[in-house]
Amino acid sequence: GLGNAYRVADKLGAAEMALRRAAACAKKGTGNQKLVLHILYYWTAVLRDQRALPDSAEILELIIPYFHRMGDHETLRSALIGLGRVYEQGNEPEKAVVVILQALRLIVPDPESPRALLLAGMNALAVNLAGAEQFETARAVLANSRQLYRRSGKLNQYRLCWLEGKIEQGLGKSGASEAKFNTARLAFARVGKHYDSALVSLDLGLVYARQERHPELIWLVDDMV
Repeated sequence: GLGNAYRVADKLGAAEMALRRAAACAKKGTGNQKLVLHILYYWTAVLRDQRALPDSAEILELIIPYFHRMGDHETLRSALIGLGRVYEQGNEPEKAVVVILQALRLIVPDPESPRALLLAGMNALAVNLAGAEQFETARAVLANSRQLYRRSGKLNQYRLCWLEGKIEQGLGKSGASEAKFNTARLAFARVGKHYDSALVSLDLGLVYARQERHPELIWLVDDMV
């Protein structure tokens, strides 16, 4: 739990140390399989944030069947979404869509599924559909899940704006996409999420590059660096 809290706070070094200690304690203790699997699951999230994507994917692909056999559907759903995110960051949106749909088949019928988990799944599905250039389908998914974003916190509102920009860009609406990207980029920067702001800037940079707006593109690259 402590290791995951450090990860959420972007303290990846501290998260790694805490999870290593947890693994060592589990090894010296009962060696309970469920506990070890959960430690490994949290470890994959740290690896993902450290951009060690192949390692994260390999471990998730190994442990997901165990969660299924144990009937731990709560962790299984989260692990499938986590694997989808790894594929997404590894520029494999088609593979991401497959595993995210598997997670949503477990989430949607369950009335006790956390609203935040359903939002994470629907957002990841729309993002990867856009990544696979299925922009109309991504827009339809977004339209059906928009109410989930309400009262879901500022960061999710910024992610929604970023996603809308991606979809507008894919549909050839460069003016609308530029406005969305700029709004999301500045919003992330205001709350100290500079890495996310830089990622949005990459998408905005593509808009500038296609329009041959070289001065703005040069300024944006300097800002990202």
